[in-house]
Amino acid sequence: MIKIKKVLIANRGEIAVRIIRTLKKHGILSVIVYSVSDADSYAVRLADEAVFLGSDNLSESYLNIDKIIRIAITTGCDALHPGYGFLSENSLLAAECKVAGIFFIGPSEETIQIMGNKLEARNVAISAGIPVIAGSSGTHEEIIRNASGLHFPLLVKAAGGGGGKGMRIVQKKDELREALTATAREAKAYFGDETVYVEQLIERPRHIEVQILGDTQGNIVHLFERECTIQRRHQKIIEEAPSPTLDPNTRDKLTQAAIKIAQQIGYVSAGTIEFLVDPSLNFYFLEMNTRIQVEHPVTEFITGVDIVEEQLKIASGFPLSFGQENLTIKGHAIECRLYAEDPEHDFRPTPGDLLQFSVPLLNDDYRLDSGIERKGVIEPFFDPLIAKLIAHGNTREESIEKMQKMLHETIILGIKTNRDFLYEMLSLPEFIENNVWVTFAEEHSKKIIQRIKQRTCQFDKNRALLAFLSLSMVTGKLHTSEDPWDMDFWRNYRIIPYLFESKPNEALLLKKDKNNFNWLINKHLYIVNIQKLEDEKIFLKLNNQTFCFHYAIDKEGMFLVYHNGTTFSGLRKDFLAAPSDFSPKNNHIHKDNGTIVSPVPGKVSKIFVKEGDVVNKETVLLVVESMKMENSIYASGEGIISKIFIKENDTIETKSTLMIIDLLQKN
Repeated sequence: MIKIKKVLIANRGEIAVRIIRTLKKHGILSVIVYSVSDADSYAVRLADEAVFLGSDNLSESYLNIDKIIRIAITTGCDALHPGYGFLSENSLLAAECKVAGIFFIGPSEETIQIMGNKLEARNVAISAGIPVIAGSSGTHEEIIRNASGLHFPLLVKAAGGGGGKGMRIVQKKDELREALTATAREAKAYFGDETVYVEQLIERPRHIEVQILGDTQGNIVHLFERECTIQRRHQKIIEEAPSPTLDPNTRDKLTQAAIKIAQQIGYVSAGTIEFLVDPSLNFYFLEMNTRIQVEHPVTEFITGVDIVEEQLKIASGFPLSFGQENLTIKGHAIECRLYAEDPEHDFRPTPGDLLQFSVPLLNDDYRLDSGIERKGVIEPFFDPLIAKLIAHGNTREESIEKMQKMLHETIILGIKTNRDFLYEMLSLPEFIENNVWVTFAEEHSKKIIQRIKQRTCQFDKNRALLAFLSLSMVTGKLHTSEDPWDMDFWRNYRIIPYLFESKPNEALLLKKDKNNFNWLINKHLYIVNIQKLEDEKIFLKLNNQTFCFHYAIDKEGMFLVYHNGTTFSGLRKDFLAAPSDFSPKNNHIHKDNGTIVSPVPGKVSKIFVKEGDVVNKETVLLVVESMKMENSIYASGEGIISKIFIKENDTIETKSTLMIIDLLQKN
């Protein structure tokens, strides 16, 4: 029996939804806090109560401890769950909960303080007899001076970091000072602590972590390990449990090392102890996360343990309901993180309207954790995570096949995502053979993107083209004009000018009879019948074969058609809702006249130049923070900064004009 009756969730998105589901299972009331952009979110609709926090400025909403504690008290909550990210590893929040008489669903403030600082956590591991990576700390000058005793490359890290933030690789000594400054700036922005240190970079390591649980009676168990080696920019994208790398002997040593560290600090609640493992299976303590992890579902799949439920029991003061001897590994699980980002453009964040999102494949072997129910808006203020897709099989091979099927059947319309990138990663022989390391995804990105393009070329695009054209004939609601002459496409239908996949063409409509169309395209005749149009799906009969297409229409009148695992875009050039120039969307950040525009919406976190400065293509002009990522914007060429339109901390939109460079003319 869990004592807790009502929980305030100090978080948002998929982790808030996941916590609410366990609370509902136990009849525990939930209160969610939300900012402006989350007012109509899935989590808000799912919770028993929702309380407005403030603007999307994090200091006024999800990072405002005073507001959150006050809401917990006024709504009668006896517990608070911080989820992950935001305040989840903030010792002050844990302390304020204690003062207010509210159960903090996590470890004590002292534990968070010690293990939340990577330097102090290293000392805990050392005192427990666990190997750590050689490194150096102190002031920037001290680190630079001590670096002569280390071998490059080095890894610069934020002492208070987490979630892949505040980390930079330095290949040679003359790059170190700039990396320390940039990492300290990022650390200050994200964690409120600009302390940084450096570690020896282990070549081609694996990232393996151990899930632990500790109760207030001093019992500590591990739930085996997860491998999180597939990462991009230090951010995990694919996780699996158990690790396919470890032999039984190394697994035993690694899990016992995690237990020793947890015992050293008397750990209570769910936590994760992370290690780097070199090619010879030597392991080194990396850090501890004193919270629930993004990737916890794979552990839940292979152990049958609901980790959030155990957190609730532990916070209520109950002992663990099982011992280490009761835990066994059942099969293999893989999780893929679905992000709003464009792999073809350096994984640029892609906030915007998610017009359709569905994962048809869900049963006992498949799981979806998401803050999006069916459609929504991916905001630029928050992490770009849309959802986590999890698949379980009896073997690793089976779980890979199931995950590929799950990704293939997932429908996403409206924004670019990394879905196809994940699918192709799982298809690589190196991944299947487990011949990977932490920078593998980055080093193989070009190869994977090429595979995506090749796979797309193999599809019959004409089917999607015919679906788009036929849809455009039966969706008159697209017209935005109130002019009666504009209704029902009063213009000549016989020639239909369009863009499909950004390429212009014309289709000839030879015959239209209700839902039957005869199209002539590039001298080929296609006989099409719309059999059914429902729930953002269209069923077409093409030359006596029936196909199903999912579709959506964006604000600019662009048709998005999903077919056979691929999304295609089409635009009727004769629609009034279409852009006047009918040109493909411009993704470039430089214009020919030297005007610099932003590739993403976000906040200007740093400007490195001033008017009158001479720059070249190697010059970083500014940094735009978008979806918890820093995006460096470079000069378009050699010239002089003539005008700067923004200042630090300004909020900007995609294609906002930032600066003008008077480019030097070359003979």
